[in-house]
Amino acid sequence: MKKNIFFALFSAMLLLTACQQHEIDSPADLGDGFTLVGHTGAQTKTAFDTPDGNTIPFLWSEGDKIWSNGAQSDPASLSNDGATALFSFTSGSMADQVYYNMTGASATDAHVKSEQTIGNLGDNGDFGYATVNEGSFTLNHATAYLWFNVTSDVENAILESINIDAYEANISGEATWNGSSFENLTEASNSVTLTVGEKLSSNNENVWAMVIFPSALTGAKVTYKLTVDGQTKYFEQELTAAK
Repeated sequence: MKKNIFFALFSAMLLLTACQQHEIDSPADLGDGFTLVGHTGAQTKTAFDTPDGNTIPFLWSEGDKIWSNGAQSDPASLSNDGATALFSFTSGSMADQVYYNMTGASATDAHVKSEQTIGNLGDNGDFGYATVNEGSFTLNHATAYLWFNVTSDVENAILESINIDAYEANISGEATWNGSSFENLTEASNSVTLTVGEKLSSNNENVWAMVIFPSALTGAKVTYKLTVDGQTKYFEQELTAAK
């Protein structure tokens, strides 16, 4: 959906499936600990790269950690500009299940924030899980994403924030992953605000994402807050079903 308001072009694209993947090599032998090697593909998380057609590349982010046997790894060691990451555990052993969860107090307690900032999706509540098979696994993402490509021909337009009002759908809060879905949602909210604070250009490199719990969002209201030459402007649009 596109709108041409105040000589600015805005578009919001909805991505509600959670199918991004990580491929993990067999762990190296570190005595009492172990290391997992994470590789990214065209549609892997946790930070956005420049879009390529209809594909959104994802990369590992500084500070990423994964969970195994109730313990978090050391922060990821990145290489290849984030296409590869090493996750080291100084003790313990691999469990059958591995989790990516940067905001929960434990491996399966997810916290999708109602106030988010651009950057690492894990800091906003991105949640993934996988079954280990002979030391390797492919990460499945249980959370979903609402991503935006916002452009403007106005020279001094700064996108301050994006807010989504999902009406009766709860898209943020704290919940527990039961192996197939989220349950026991608390601190639930139907609104998420993503703080951006970046100058807009007229090309398609302005791409940001919110993390949300999977929800039907057709008809949800999106509000863009901008400043143009010191003046605050608000623009709204209604989400339509993805085609």
